[in-house]
Amino acid sequence: MRGKISFFLMVGLVISLCALSNLAQAQEQKAQLYAIWDIVVKPSKVGDFEAAAKEEVALYAKYKFPYAWSVSRTFDNHYYYLFPVENFAAIDNIFKAFDKVAKMAGEEYQEMLDLFAGTYEYVQPSVYSLNYELSFFSEKQKEKAGEENFFFIDILYFKTDKEKEVEKLMKEMIALIEEKGATEVQSWYCYQGIMGAETPVHYMVARAKNAIDFYTQNAKMWELLGEEGGELYRRMMRIMRKRETKTGWIRPGLSYIPKEK
Repeated sequence: MRGKISFFLMVGLVISLCALSNLAQAQEQKAQLYAIWDIVVKPSKVGDFEAAAKEEVALYAKYKFPYAWSVSRTFDNHYYYLFPVENFAAIDNIFKAFDKVAKMAGEEYQEMLDLFAGTYEYVQPSVYSLNYELSFFSEKQKEKAGEENFFFIDILYFKTDKEKEVEKLMKEMIALIEEKGATEVQSWYCYQGIMGAETPVHYMVARAKNAIDFYTQNAKMWELLGEEGGELYRRMMRIMRKRETKTGWIRPGLSYIPKEK
């Protein structure tokens, strides 16, 4: 969508000036950056938006767009387009690839854009980092990842002077989870806001087959953590500014994976 591209370009220069030292430093695995477009769709236009999004996927596949994206939808009609990128410079390459498709497709490209007209309220661009040091993964869930399209997001907004304390507490929590064997129950992925987000913020994301499956896993995890987990949670709550939650579904039909050459 051209609207998504032009809106993101407004922050492009700012992003390029950001120091890489602001990223979470992972020792075992390098943090993964994501360029994200959060598109807020009008409730009455969800069907039209999704039909346009499918046409968008078809057009980019036709002109061999080289970058993959995945789409997730929350129940409040936010559609998140996630582009994995190696670094900030790679974001500029995505813009160039968008422009190349637009030139090749010509009127066909404009017709595709017209399908989106009036379907959404606004677009919010951002950059997040998947921090592996502050995430933990269930081996059992890895085996059935393709079956788990439901997700739960715990959005934790922390006080601005508490970043080191947040990291310390989260690492203590992960150590307790590993000690109690709770990693076999549920996986959580920590996405940290870098640009375009109300920082400092951590998006803690868990996946499951459905809502019942998620809450069952989560209850079992906290049962294993016991009072020690409860105390760590209370300590973390004391350094939060606010907390929000979202639930939704991954939408493979709106996502795009380029074909191998």
